[in-house]
Amino acid sequence: MKIPNLKPKYSKLDEQLTEELKAPQNTQGWWVTPEKQGIVTPQVMLELAKEKHAQTHWGVDAMVYSLKSSAVCVGMTGIVKSMVADCPICLKNNPLNWICQSNLSVIQSGCLSSNHSEWELLFCRSPVFSLPAMAS
Repeated sequence: MKIPNLKPKYSKLDEQLTEELKAPQNTQGWWVTPEKQGIVTPQVMLELAKEKHAQTHWGVDAMVYSLKSSAVCVGMTGIVKSMVADCPICLKNNPLNWICQSNLSVIQSGCLSSNHSEWELLFCRSPVFSLPAMAS
């Protein structure tokens, strides 16, 4: 994984992470842990995660595990989660996104108070499609 040649602009949180991980700064200005992980900014991590995800379409756990071998950052798991959740290919290919979809339907409504200021709506889930009946 290639980290940009630009000098990073670290925030206070990034600097706290470097202290916790005992990471010295290299000659290019990047902090590197004793385990040879580059400490990158969240913006750089997002780009690294996008690049890795475009190649693999792995889920969050596999992405974080793979990325941690070369780079870490503040909020890394959240960055990867949001990026994976927005992937149109993964959304389309994940069976949980199309088998378990359901629509909400109002099954009952009514007034809860005498002055008609509070209303109650009861919802139920109706499946998008029904499974074929089993032959008996």
